[in-house]
Amino acid sequence: MKHMLFNLDQYKKYLVVLLSGAEVRVLEVYLARTTDEVQLQTNHELQRRLGRSGHADNWESRDAEYERRFTKEVSGGLNQYFLDDPDFERLVLGGNQKLAHAVRHGLHPSVRDRLVSIESIDFKASEIDVADHIKKVADQFEVDHDLTVVEDIVSRFNRDGTGVVENQGVAEALARGQVKTLVIPYPLDAEEFDRLLLEATRQGAEIEFVYGPAAEKLNEFGGVGARLYFAS
Repeated sequence: MKHMLFNLDQYKKYLVVLLSGAEVRVLEVYLARTTDEVQLQTNHELQRRLGRSGHADNWESRDAEYERRFTKEVSGGLNQYFLDDPDFERLVLGGNQKLAHAVRHGLHPSVRDRLVSIESIDFKASEIDVADHIKKVADQFEVDHDLTVVEDIVSRFNRDGTGVVENQGVAEALARGQVKTLVIPYPLDAEEFDRLLLEATRQGAEIEFVYGPAAEKLNEFGGVGARLYFAS
């Protein structure tokens, strides 16, 4: 089961939104964390919903009111999209930097939390170039994210008891129905964690695998941790 859960966890879905003065380009990038595999496709439906038809006018000639309406519509469309379809875990903005920053300010806090960064990606960049750029951004972001997850659990464990580490502590928290997120290092060889994974799945808890430096850090604390809904 752990290998099935790992396979579900390893694919990270990035929504890339590139902006120009007249159009919006939307790409979906799927990354496998343990390989160099990258899949990319255009999200035509969202692109159509967010995009504007081009005009002969140049972007520099458009007034502030046009920019305000344009960015409001794009940020509003993204907010609704993430509310309707929470499947995408990460968001990257690019293209015209001024527009991208304006759209960021209009995002709902829950959507802004998914924003990884605003990148200098040309609006007309090829799909291969976009995929290569996002792969580099994603690799570093996921390393940093995993470290943050482990450090947060350790901090909670030391601060207020809303985090727990080591097998016995996690098992007891699961028995009390306290576990919000179970965190496991990968690669995972220890069969002793299978019971924890099974119980977390049965309870509907989130399961997250961490890699590299984060996995090494978690192994220093018994190789497993959990974020809790409430302290004991």
